[in-house]
Amino acid sequence: MTIGFTRNFEPYCILPDSQVDFIWKGIFDVLEETGLKFNVEKTTSLDILHKGGCRVDYDTRVVKFPKNIVRQCLKSCPRSFRVKARDPNNDVVV
Repeated sequence: MTIGFTRNFEPYCILPDSQVDFIWKGIFDVLEETGLKFNVEKTTSLDILHKGGCRVDYDTRVVKFPKNIVRQCLKSCPRSFRVKARDPNNDVVV
């Protein structure tokens, strides 16, 4: 028995699948082509990402994430998780 609130209905569909796919493609394109700028002084996090297969520009501190790495990371995330409240009866499963 799960303590707390569990959604027992399908989420409301706001966008058609074609538009969701378009958004996912855009996310992958931005991460792979534009990348993310890391405002860090030490290069430790950049080194870790570089060793993990990302393209790192140490001068600009921009990291570009290949699609396969992003997909692999998303697959390793749990499908749901519990947000714990002080009272376990108020926990929420997301």
